[in-house]
Amino acid sequence: YNSWEGKLSSTLVHKEVSVWYQALLDAPDSMALFLKKKWGEVFPNLDLVHIWERSSSMRWSVTRSVALKKNQLFTMHRAYWSPRRLSAVGNLEKKCLRCGEPNVDDVHMFWSCPYLAPFWSGIKGFLKQFISIDIEATPPMVFFGVLSNSTWERKLSRLCKGILFLLILLARRQICLKWV
Repeated sequence: YNSWEGKLSSTLVHKEVSVWYQALLDAPDSMALFLKKKWGEVFPNLDLVHIWERSSSMRWSVTRSVALKKNQLFTMHRAYWSPRRLSAVGNLEKKCLRCGEPNVDDVHMFWSCPYLAPFWSGIKGFLKQFISIDIEATPPMVFFGVLSNSTWERKLSRLCKGILFLLILLARRQICLKWV
């Protein structure tokens, strides 16, 4: 195959996540650098190289669910189109479909929308009850499964980290399912 489009249309590759993952692996390095740069603009204080690697490896070990793995791939690679991006194509206004705030991006759609505050408070309360640690919910945790305090992250067992990552995946998937 001369292009990744040819691989996507190949009948030799049947599994959806495998197709997406292989297409992303075959994408030029400049695409990965572009995505990391874009996330760096949103989260300037994060070590994105370390986070990207850890989030990628965690995705495969936590669940067998294709839908959840695809959700993480789409989130990391900014494949969910926010109203701001859709408005550039001319299909939608730039405002949030939930709260009506103008010019919203994916961080707003998954995290900072006021309609999501009770949802994330409930997730935080469940995590506190389930893992017995008061974890500060932050945008990097929502997008990458990264805790804001590395001390807490070191204290968590591998099982707790996996459960945390899986619960965040499930929460983000619920937001995607109820996007509109």
